[in-house]
Amino acid sequence: MAPKTAVEYGQKRYSEEMLRLIGVLDFRLREYEYLAKTYTVADMAAYPWIARHEAFGFTLEDFVGVKNWFNRLSKRSAIVRGMGVPS
Repeated sequence: MAPKTAVEYGQKRYSEEMLRLIGVLDFRLREYEYLAKTYTVADMAAYPWIARHEAFGFTLEDFVGVKNWFNRLSKRSAIVRGMGVPS
């Protein structure tokens, strides 16, 4: 069924795109510990987007690679400090 408004269309389209992209990350992170095989700025840049997963309306339970990566990064002191800015 087609969305009735432009807002509904946008929400549906970008929700589906977000899940597709999380799937791409998950595919990569099921094979490697980090996005570029070792911890890099790519991980630092992606982390805040994944940290907001609940606000975006999805759980990490279906994305095992992303969930493990997220949990690993969540323990890094620099990530913890960075996510506290601004306080």
